[in-house]
Amino acid sequence: LPIYKPLRICIVCMSCIMLSGLIGLCTNLINAVISPEYFINIMHWEEVENLIRSAGAQGLYQGLGQGLFFALVFSCVYIISNNAELNISAVLKWIVCMGLASIGLWVIGGIIAIALSALSPEFYKQTFIGVPDGYAAMFRYAWVGGSIWGITFGGIIVMIIGTVLFRNMSKRCKGNLK
Repeated sequence: LPIYKPLRICIVCMSCIMLSGLIGLCTNLINAVISPEYFINIMHWEEVENLIRSAGAQGLYQGLGQGLFFALVFSCVYIISNNAELNISAVLKWIVCMGLASIGLWVIGGIIAIALSALSPEFYKQTFIGVPDGYAAMFRYAWVGGSIWGITFGGIIVMIIGTVLFRNMSKRCKGNLK
């Protein structure tokens, strides 16, 4: 039974939005466990009763926001590049791969920030807001800040490059339609 074009487009849109929201939720939950100090200092959540839950909600909110934009861009490319006829499972695999690439950039951002803070703790403390004393606390704080930058800017890069590569791939895959 073929999935009709409007339904395929809706599935693609919702997948982009839901995956982005899930990634935002999960990465912020992990980050809140690693360094609650980051959220207290940067978000000014001194009075927040359940910091981990609030961080998860913040990540979900930001992920859904980026997901809406991602869904708009990716769905338009899906419609324009192959008339929304490419096999839906191939499209969903592509979206998941883009999500995994974003998670990879979340990790890379965290590692880069830890390396920067280890290379020059003085520079790191003077450059970034609210960095705690002590190497362990500073490294955790650096992980959270760097991983957030990694997934925020990395997610935009993945969206652009991944969407362009998807367009090129979908134009070559005319045999895998419907």
